[in-house]
Amino acid sequence: MNRRNIFLLLVGTLLLLPVGAATGLDWGGSFTTNDSFQSVAENSDDDIFEGTQKLVLYLTTPLGSKWEFVGQVGAFLDQEPTFAVDVEKLYFQRNRVFTPEQDQPRGLVGMTSRFGRFMITEPTGLVMSHPVDGVAAVLNYTNFELYAGAGYTGFMNKEFSGVALGLADSLDADDNDVYLGPARLLGLLRVSLPDIILGQNVAVALAIQEDLRNPDDVIEQDQEELDAAAKGLVGGLVDTQYGILALDGPAGIPGLFYNAAYVLNTGRTLSLVEDDNADSGESYQYEPFRASLVDVGVQYYLPSFFSSAVTAGVTFTTGDTDYSSFVEGNTKGDANQFTAVTPGSKGLVFGLEPGNSTTTEVSYSMKPLEGSPVAVLTSLQTELTYYGFFRSAGKGFVSATDVDEKSSGS
Repeated sequence: MNRRNIFLLLVGTLLLLPVGAATGLDWGGSFTTNDSFQSVAENSDDDIFEGTQKLVLYLTTPLGSKWEFVGQVGAFLDQEPTFAVDVEKLYFQRNRVFTPEQDQPRGLVGMTSRFGRFMITEPTGLVMSHPVDGVAAVLNYTNFELYAGAGYTGFMNKEFSGVALGLADSLDADDNDVYLGPARLLGLLRVSLPDIILGQNVAVALAIQEDLRNPDDVIEQDQEELDAAAKGLVGGLVDTQYGILALDGPAGIPGLFYNAAYVLNTGRTLSLVEDDNADSGESYQYEPFRASLVDVGVQYYLPSFFSSAVTAGVTFTTGDTDYSSFVEGNTKGDANQFTAVTPGSKGLVFGLEPGNSTTTEVSYSMKPLEGSPVAVLTSLQTELTYYGFFRSAGKGFVSATDVDEKSSGS
């Protein structure tokens, strides 16, 4: 079956599932292209032109008075072998509202349950934001909201997977014989307190990530480096937990808002450490790590002046100078390198993922043709942004491979 037929089959499946529930049906799609032109060194194999095109089709429809169906299919339309298609969302959701006339259990005013493939995202969006195949429930109370969800990531096409925590994940990403993304169990428990006082919003969350990769496919504990290399094994299991506190709201001045978040990252990582019982004096052991992320930003809005907005922010993550690589490189006791489940970066031509990185950002945006008689031009928005990138530990590995880890200075 060629790729065109595969895509049409998935689209047909998406459209036919909720047949008979056309009332309130919402469907559509988008086509996104990201094309770039870059200079390359002489005799380099890099392409001068690079492009990525993605097509997305979505469908949302009610199923009776309490159920809802949501589906979304995505396809990357690049040249082989990067063409990929997958279902990004496919879940059923049940919504229940408790009216004052009903028996409200301890102030519960609404309840939502969801199962299938859906997004699971912690409050900051900087640590874990990814589709999972699982279940989730949201309980809406008078003064707060409780969310609990968990799911599996290993059934997704790897081109749609953003999970990347270990060395084995990096190898699989470049292996054309590997079709599916990393196998992980993701879980999230979140309590949200909207408008708790003076418009302030508070969220507290616990997120977990458990590595479900086959232990036989990675380096075992107590194994020595030469033994692991002889067997062709790379990396170990990476298990992480995150305690999250996030706040946002007005800052007391008209038009000025802020956001702030702190994340405590714990877990275990495979480390090559000293071992008196090993012939080489070193062996692989699972060591705990403790790391942190701090994210702070402010936004100032001037709606009367071309809908202007000024923003500034900084994102800091701890690093570890004794790492031998950016991930799974710990060599001395406890590790301090922050490790995100779905790492992302800012910037177009350069960026640093969380882990031994500090990113600063200042931007100004406006709608210069807001008063134009041509309707389509009134929403045209322009933005000027400054980024600054630094190493948090002053030296050591970062996600950008062209940064010398042995040099000192941020």
